[in-house]
Amino acid sequence: MIATEQGSRVKVDREVTARTGPRPELGPAFYFLAFNLANVFYYLFLLAMAKGLSAQDYGLFVAMFGIVHLTAAIGNSVQVTLAKFTAELSALGEEERLGSLLVAAAARAIGLSLLVALPFLAGAPLLAAFLHSSSPIPIVVGGLVVFLTLLAPITWGVLQGWQRFFLLGAVTLLNSVLRLICGLVLVLAGLGVSGALLGIGLGLLVSGAVGLGPVRKAAAGRSGKPEMGAVYAYSWPVVIATIIVATPSSLDVVLAKHLFAAEQAGIYAAACVLGKVIVFLPLAATFVVFPKVVRGQAQGEQTGALLGLSLLITGVLSAVVASVFMFAPSSLFATLLGSDLADAGQILRWYAPAMFSFALVIVFVYYNLAAGRTSYVSKVLLPGVLVQIALWLVGGHSPMLMAQMTLAGSGLLLLASVLYWWSPWRETKVGAASGAPTGAASLRSSYR
Repeated sequence: MIATEQGSRVKVDREVTARTGPRPELGPAFYFLAFNLANVFYYLFLLAMAKGLSAQDYGLFVAMFGIVHLTAAIGNSVQVTLAKFTAELSALGEEERLGSLLVAAAARAIGLSLLVALPFLAGAPLLAAFLHSSSPIPIVVGGLVVFLTLLAPITWGVLQGWQRFFLLGAVTLLNSVLRLICGLVLVLAGLGVSGALLGIGLGLLVSGAVGLGPVRKAAAGRSGKPEMGAVYAYSWPVVIATIIVATPSSLDVVLAKHLFAAEQAGIYAAACVLGKVIVFLPLAATFVVFPKVVRGQAQGEQTGALLGLSLLITGVLSAVVASVFMFAPSSLFATLLGSDLADAGQILRWYAPAMFSFALVIVFVYYNLAAGRTSYVSKVLLPGVLVQIALWLVGGHSPMLMAQMTLAGSGLLLLASVLYWWSPWRETKVGAASGAPTGAASLRSSYR
């Protein structure tokens, strides 16, 4: 029996190597490089928009970008869910079942994207008034972008679960490059905030299509009709988690646009744009570790060392960037953002350590989701973000104070995440070991 299990594992490992290429160990390194190059283009895009738009329009753009990012967190949950089940089914040698899951997931993702985008479009006039926009057109364009951000993660999730980091890295980089080129061209053409948002949509559309080939091939080999109960049971905590994760770095700019004068809102938005690099820079390491944790859990291996590695990489990279922002001279911000937004540097000195704390929180979020410890969402993540929102509403009387409240909320959430990891009331067993089937096992049983 043991020899049979070992033989099956060798076969699965060979299949993984065949998918990822002859040098699969280079895949994570390439993805890490491509992901961070994509972040460079992402920030060039945001800086180009800061240069190309007026302070008032830039405040509206960042607020819209925050709304798109917040609602598209549902799309991120699609990616996380598909990555988990793809990795589990692959680890258990159930590749032939994956096609049915992909077809079913794609159909539901299309319905979900319509469900989210259509009310967004219908409420454009009200949202335009809330954000003090003179036209609802940027809101409508934002709704179309939301539609695309809910579909593209289908491709990305499967590639991540398969650990096809070469292709995933290439698609990620392509998305960011096209966003910069298209957005800049459209803004220079006079389309303003709508042009900047259209650039985001075009990048998603093209990059999603490029990565579709392997997914279509897997879907073509579908067999049977999967019971989606296990997928839904896992996906709902993931949906909540990804929306919550997007909140501390997105909702604040929306509230700032509503609470502050246009110039103050633009300055706060500029600080947030720069500060988010602290979160995004090490994020590739978390995405690489996620399917490895899922695979290790499915095969009964210990994965705590992967959490430690992710925290180490994230902590070092985030600390370096946060230190630069905290101690950089004001002239740097004037050069990057222009004289109108140079005051963002003072706000960033508080916002940078907040994003450092939040970057470490994200490591805990994805690790617990990969390990199947979904109670982390209800016990730690949701209460922590509710506290953060309360701090903003109570103390958000100025951009500086709002940044300080962001630091307080992120610090509390990080402390709670560490306590959860060491506490006896977190799940210590996952899946079959705790008497309940794992996600992949539940999915697999539905075919029999």
